[in-house]
Amino acid sequence: MDVKFILYFTEYGYDTIKEDTQKFEKKFKLTSSWKTTNMTCFDIDFNIVKYKTIGDILEKFVETRLPKYEERRSNIIRTLRAAMEELDAKRRFIQAILDDRLVLQKKSDEEIVESLKMCNIPALSNMEKPDEYDSYEYCVKMRIDRVKQSAVVDLDKQIAEKQTEIDRLEMETANSLWLSDLDDFEVSWNDMSALRLSDSVSVTKTDGKKDGGKKKRPVVKK
Repeated sequence: MDVKFILYFTEYGYDTIKEDTQKFEKKFKLTSSWKTTNMTCFDIDFNIVKYKTIGDILEKFVETRLPKYEERRSNIIRTLRAAMEELDAKRRFIQAILDDRLVLQKKSDEEIVESLKMCNIPALSNMEKPDEYDSYEYCVKMRIDRVKQSAVVDLDKQIAEKQTEIDRLEMETANSLWLSDLDDFEVSWNDMSALRLSDSVSVTKTDGKKDGGKKKRPVVKK
């Protein structure tokens, strides 16, 4: 996964490298360059387009990418609201049983469905078929040990957490979400770079110990 190259130089060779690091990087192919005089690439519609400046490419990228952040924000809010609706329905289902307003024992599927409707429990498993028992599967097949008052308190807590997240996202914009992602990326990149540098230093020290800490003499071919 990770490849490390350790180079050993004579004092003279090392001093030469320090004098012109760009020449050294170019000779060992540690860097590469891109011409910006003829920037031709595919656009969002897979058409070949020639761009005059790097800024033009960035602007086109932003025009395409930024709306995706708004789509993501809207989708997350929609998902959270759906989750809140199910949590609230489960909470009302458990509370109805605890209050003896909903009795499932020795009842037919049809009777259970009517009782659920009277308690305003929605058919979230299949909204298109509210008269079928399987449409209420998400609540009627809950574990029996969940039917207790502490479960209601736990569901209230989850609902509040979802609402807090919705409130936060509603205050966000596509721009702020993108900037937040860039900040997270920068932190992760710095952590990864520091880790790779630490690994590289530790490997170098280990190799030095194996060689007794002595400098390797250069091999001169005749």
